[in-house]
Amino acid sequence: MKKRIIPICALCLLSLLFIKCKVKSEIEETITSTKTSEEFYFPPPDVNPVFPGGDKELFCFIENNIDKDLLESVDTVGRSFIQFTVDTLGQIKEVKVLKTLTSELDAELVRLVESMPSWQPGVVQNEVVERQMILPFKIPYENKCLK
Repeated sequence: MKKRIIPICALCLLSLLFIKCKVKSEIEETITSTKTSEEFYFPPPDVNPVFPGGDKELFCFIENNIDKDLLESVDTVGRSFIQFTVDTLGQIKEVKVLKTLTSELDAELVRLVESMPSWQPGVVQNEVVERQMILPFKIPYENKCLK
């Protein structure tokens, strides 16, 4: 019985050694034949929608179009978040309040966002796409339009 087990074990060890060498040579061959990074295609990064003129102009648009009397009458402190979609043409749609402070402020912020000019739409892999955006609005309001 012992005479049969020894040759079988030896055969198993030789088989494992052969498989290990074969796998190792295949891995080394794969590594040496792998393409360089210049041969791979990396899609361009996503581009989020942009207000005309960038953030600075967005802050100025808010400053010039928000109802300041309403802002002065708000007696709460905090942040409101307005969500909207910029479609493939840059138009604003689906405006809604995610976090509310007062119903009057909500209505004003929705009006403000709906009155915005067309944005530059978002781009993913060189394709123009719709993209949801969230605009935070802090009370007390601070003018960030620094012209």
